[in-house]
Amino acid sequence: PHRGGNRFAALGAAEFSAAGAQEALALRDRRLTLRAQAAVHARDGRHREALEAAAKAYEAALEAMALGNKDKTMAATPEFEAAALVELLIICRSAWTNADYALGLGYLERLLDAADRLAGVRTKYPVFHP
Repeated sequence: PHRGGNRFAALGAAEFSAAGAQEALALRDRRLTLRAQAAVHARDGRHREALEAAAKAYEAALEAMALGNKDKTMAATPEFEAAALVELLIICRSAWTNADYALGLGYLERLLDAADRLAGVRTKYPVFHP
């Protein structure tokens, strides 16, 4: 196996697409599993665990979007980005429930930025700032 640097450096274009597709599928599966865990934790009132699982799912979503942007055959679509709103909502709710308001505010701003971007709104308004 290729060590260090870009693990796809030794692969040709066709192999890169196949390897990228496999990695994208693995990220999708990991993300869906983490999102399901976050939902179960939230339903059970275990908000710290819900927060952690949702944050990991959101990170997997960001990785998948970055991978999709590298390999134009798997470019991130608005539908793909919209699905990340679920993770952001769980993070915001769990952070609020855990009284972690600074973290919740940071993710709320990400949530609003994503929603504005998806809606085509270009102006950026501050959230709860004077």
